[in-house]
Amino acid sequence: TLNIYNNRMSSIPNNLPPNLTFLGLRGNQITNLNDAIFHQRIIIIVLDNNQISSLNGIHFPNNLQILHIDKNHISSLDDVHFPSTLLHLNIDKNYISSLRGITFPQNLEILGLCFNQISSLQDVHLPQYLIELNLGSNQIQNLNGIIFPQSIELLYLGSNQIHDLN
Repeated sequence: TLNIYNNRMSSIPNNLPPNLTFLGLRGNQITNLNDAIFHQRIIIIVLDNNQISSLNGIHFPNNLQILHIDKNHISSLDDVHFPSTLLHLNIDKNYISSLRGITFPQNLEILGLCFNQISSLQDVHLPQYLIELNLGSNQIQNLNGIIFPQSIELLYLGSNQIHDLN
């Protein structure tokens, strides 16, 4: 475990211990992950409250299970490749406006996307084993075209602009 919360880190250190399984960099000044080298044993990454604007081209560890990247400046998930092992993905409080064409890992169980700028769920393909989905405080107006997986136990859509559930 390596916790470097609330410091002035501007990038992810390249000299991380090879046996590291938890990397916590919440509350730093990281702006991009382009040069990040993640060891394959890391299963949890916490990057909340930084200034990251893009996840494009990032090579996440193959064994990653939990990724928290709340409170950043991410506007798009286009061309992001999440590992198939990912179970919990939190991207709350960013600037994401669309999920169209995004491929989420099929084993993903928890997806947090509240406080973004998502206006439509049309052509969104949710993972078949998703248990919890938080889309609260977005700009969603209707649920047309979305098929929620049968596995959903918690669906949060509060503080949107939904006027019809058909």
